[in-house]
Amino acid sequence: MTKFRRAALAMATLALAAGPAFAFPDRPVQLIVPWAAGGRMDAVMRIFANGLEAELKQPVTVINRTGGGGVTGHTAIATATADGYTIGGASPEISFFKTLGLGDLTPESIDMFSRVSLIPAGVTVKMDSPYKTIADFIKAVKESPKGTFTSSGTGMGGSWHVAAGGLMKAAGLPADQIRWVPSNGGAPALQDLAAGGISAFTGSPIEAKAMLDGGRVRTILLMTEERHLNFNGVGHGGLPEW
Repeated sequence: MTKFRRAALAMATLALAAGPAFAFPDRPVQLIVPWAAGGRMDAVMRIFANGLEAELKQPVTVINRTGGGGVTGHTAIATATADGYTIGGASPEISFFKTLGLGDLTPESIDMFSRVSLIPAGVTVKMDSPYKTIADFIKAVKESPKGTFTSSGTGMGGSWHVAAGGLMKAAGLPADQIRWVPSNGGAPALQDLAAGGISAFTGSPIEAKAMLDGGRVRTILLMTEERHLNFNGVGHGGLPEW
């Protein structure tokens, strides 16, 4: 698997504030999501919360704690009372915070107990964009000065930022050829894309499903080893010739 593909996969992982084992709750549980409502992490965690609520026979409330490129929400998980009544969805960004100087949080700051999903990155553009394929898009990026094209989906150094840099490197371009515009998650970034504020969204096309179904955006690449059933006509994996 290439570096580009490794960078393109983001995991939603269940996590607890570090602490001892706990029994099933006899009161409501809160599930913290470090990203904005409507994004890939939020969608996955809400599905999980519904199932967990049915199993525990207790309310499970999803709380979106955004800000700081994911630092705010992950900090809330890590510093919560370690009694099992606060859990959260940890995204790969928790591995980057210390390296980027955003805080002292690391995967060791929380107790991870289950991987919930593996979510691929992609390239999604506005529906009226002239780029019908990833080859069209890369050609235009190559022919334009650095920073002409913009992308978004997370904070600086987040999974989708890394995916954008990996895509550029795979195309033989500097990792920062596309200028990154920080956001609090996929949902606000996709709204910005639809409004024409950015050139592309390099997060998961799964986050863009509603806009895809509504004909507002077009996915031209899925960063996976194999084709996805819901994106059968989209380029993937090894990438086409530029």
